[in-house]
Amino acid sequence: MKKAQKNFCSKFIPIGVFFLVVLLDQMSKYWAQTMNLVVVNSGISFSIFSNLNISNNLLIITLILLILMVMVFLLKNFSKSTLLSTIFIAAAFSNLLDRIVFSGVRDWLIIPILGLKNNFADWLMFLSIIFLFIKKYKTCK
Repeated sequence: MKKAQKNFCSKFIPIGVFFLVVLLDQMSKYWAQTMNLVVVNSGISFSIFSNLNISNNLLIITLILLILMVMVFLLKNFSKSTLLSTIFIAAAFSNLLDRIVFSGVRDWLIIPILGLKNNFADWLMFLSIIFLFIKKYKTCK
């Protein structure tokens, strides 16, 4: 592959993936909302802290700082895993958008046995972290 072509791909494919992840997650949440499947989670994953009366603004600021810290960590430690890092960051951003617009994250995918709900972005964050650590583990061997 030519250098200019490779440079284009390395810059624009992650941007495209970022917007695709956000779009798919937001579309799935919109669809689930129209089907009355959505529960707005004012806490964090698995409804942790939802019973505490934490200010949504404080949670948003904290999440923005956490996303920025995770971005730095991923770029520093997983620089060759741009796609997986992009998926994680896009999913976190999509949930942050929900928190800003709906004062919580729209959850709709039922987790079997646990009876809890989450969303597409939650699964993407979970899976991308698993694959990042598997990839890191394999390169350390």
